[in-house]
Amino acid sequence: MPNRVNEFNSRKLFLGMIGIAIILDILLAKFVKNLADIKTSYYVGGGFVLLS
Repeated sequence: MPNRVNEFNSRKLFLGMIGIAIILDILLAKFVKNLADIKTSYYVGGGFVLLS
């Protein structure tokens, strides 16, 4: 019986970790996208400065 409970808890923990990972992934993706947009604008701006 304790084994079943332990298995259930570990599964719950595993699912919780997956959920947290997905949430972090989404947040990170948004952050990275913003960062990429900022970097792109810097690169584009820098490119124009270098070209001119």
